[in-house]
Amino acid sequence: MLKTLGTSAIREPRNLAPWAPLDGPDLRVRLGPIVYLIDWSCTHAYSATHINAGRAFDRTSVFQHLSTDKHESYEDMADYHGATLVPFLANTHGALGDEAVGFCKLLATYVSTLGIYASQWDYNSAYTFIINSIVSSLHSHLQTQIDDYISLVRSVNGL
Repeated sequence: MLKTLGTSAIREPRNLAPWAPLDGPDLRVRLGPIVYLIDWSCTHAYSATHINAGRAFDRTSVFQHLSTDKHESYEDMADYHGATLVPFLANTHGALGDEAVGFCKLLATYVSTLGIYASQWDYNSAYTFIINSIVSSLHSHLQTQIDDYISLVRSVNGL
């Protein structure tokens, strides 16, 4: 998706910080001179972890908890590189966290005004493309996991 929009990204960059050479975010995205470290997480809001912690029925609480974890893990790394950390959070029902939505809006603005294909994208078409790409990718990934789980259950049960 990012290549289609004319931006650059590095998947799973490592050696970003001397104190954690094997650790890092999921993406390093450059929008012009600005660098973003993106760390993706998809959760099920009604998982036992969230239910037991008392945050399962409040989307904001689940995303806030995950965002805090991401900032604690990667904020120093982002600061070390003068980058901005974006916890890109989603749940299995398709909701995106506020920071993810904010980044999608920022990306659409960049693509439609400053990107190399700015003449081909207006803000609304870029934003729609971004959201549709993310939702499609999320659903494809979840379907693969469900299929794998069903296959495992069938094999365990001899079906």
